[in-house]
Amino acid sequence: YVSDRYDGGVGWMDELLGAFLEDLEAEGLFENTIVILTSDHGEELGEYGAIGHERTLSPESLGVPLIVRGPGIAPRVVPDAVGLIDVVPTLLELLGLAPSVHLDGRSLVSCLEGRALEKVPGRLASLRWNSELDSWNADGHQLLVDHATGETRWFGEAGVEPAALGALRGRLQELEDSHLVPEEAAPGEERLGELRALGYGTGGD
Repeated sequence: YVSDRYDGGVGWMDELLGAFLEDLEAEGLFENTIVILTSDHGEELGEYGAIGHERTLSPESLGVPLIVRGPGIAPRVVPDAVGLIDVVPTLLELLGLAPSVHLDGRSLVSCLEGRALEKVPGRLASLRWNSELDSWNADGHQLLVDHATGETRWFGEAGVEPAALGALRGRLQELEDSHLVPEEAAPGEERLGELRALGYGTGGD
């Protein structure tokens, strides 16, 4: 039932997107418009005994679509792992604007044009909303640490070598030691009000 409802939401969004693109075409703007379709998070639908995205950093919650369409971009599927942090640098380069020194992401224009994309050592994800989760993703493997329970979860190939798992553990510990992983901080009343207005922090959360 939940999965069907989720599929219904995706279908509704697809219909709205189609109408938007048709309006762009009717106005003569489609061919000269950059369209980037993505999402802020995925959703667990019972894969690990829970439903939602607020207390998880599973692959289902971190994996989102990233579709880029624009002038001069040929259709292709890019297998490289990228992140939402890369969207703004990519858009700046597509628009011919200078990159900002305040951005941590990288432009994806090279892979959109069919060229090799510079490899990154891994991706850090942290969650401090009703949880104490840190995750490190590298080479298709993910190590997830729940600091509240002490549980460690591994996502990736079965039978992975202990050395690979140890490398992920070591990298995550380095980030924690260098304070790149955020410390737990209770939001103030103003921020809580903003979160409740967005539908978060309700129901005793």
